[in-house]
Amino acid sequence: MGFRGVNGKGDIIKSGGTVVKNVTGYDLSKLVSGSFGTLVALTEVTLKISAKKPSQNTIIIYEKDPKIISDLFNMVLSSSNEISGAVFVPDEPKSKKFTPNKSKAFKLNDLDQEGAFFAFRIEGDQNSIKERIKDISNEMDLKKYKTSNLDIYQSDLFWKSINSLQLFSETKNNLLRAVVPPSKSEKMMSFLKNKYRYFIDWSGSLFWIEVPGDENIREVKNTIIQNDGYVTIIKKSEDFEFTEKLFTIDDTKLMISKKIKESFDPRGLFNPGKMYKDF
Repeated sequence: MGFRGVNGKGDIIKSGGTVVKNVTGYDLSKLVSGSFGTLVALTEVTLKISAKKPSQNTIIIYEKDPKIISDLFNMVLSSSNEISGAVFVPDEPKSKKFTPNKSKAFKLNDLDQEGAFFAFRIEGDQNSIKERIKDISNEMDLKKYKTSNLDIYQSDLFWKSINSLQLFSETKNNLLRAVVPPSKSEKMMSFLKNKYRYFIDWSGSLFWIEVPGDENIREVKNTIIQNDGYVTIIKKSEDFEFTEKLFTIDDTKLMISKKIKESFDPRGLFNPGKMYKDF
């Protein structure tokens, strides 16, 4: 909700406050929180927290068809059953360029490691979870799929693994963060196939993609552009030599971003090249 920090000129800046309905000045908190450390060195943050739900269950659907996965994301997103998380984890590539890690990252008693899966989480008290699982099972016609139900302990471990990107914990390749409109998710899945290691979060919009080699980065980047998305590099390989700008947005938004960067950090001290090649 707020922060205090130091910009690239040495100025101490403060934005937001300690209450939700704080409307004083520009809403810099959202801007800074999405800037990957390129604008401000944070010294203090104010967070809004919510009470932890007493229980949770995660339903696993074993499926890999891009069209079906896209439909499942759409159903979860539009459901009234308060789904708190949804992901798709496909099969790992068989190429030697990738270190197998899926079975290690998701080693759970009730999770079948063989094959791709779609997962969604329901949180609350046990009675509420039971009723909502029953309702969404009918809503999504889950009886036609092979499924598993992860209890509270397995579900908690599963989402910790998702949120900490454990699938890529042993990689030496490049790791990209790509965002595309949910309507283009199916096309992205069809392109990635089993060629790259990836998983999808944010109800079909956020792709985490492991990419070996500069030429592959170029191919992935161009496909993301064609699908109205943008991409940021999160981790670079040791032999990274990609010469094009990677953070991909249209020219108008790029100009605005550049002006913002220059106003906060005119000498480019903070994370140079993290989001933009030239600044």
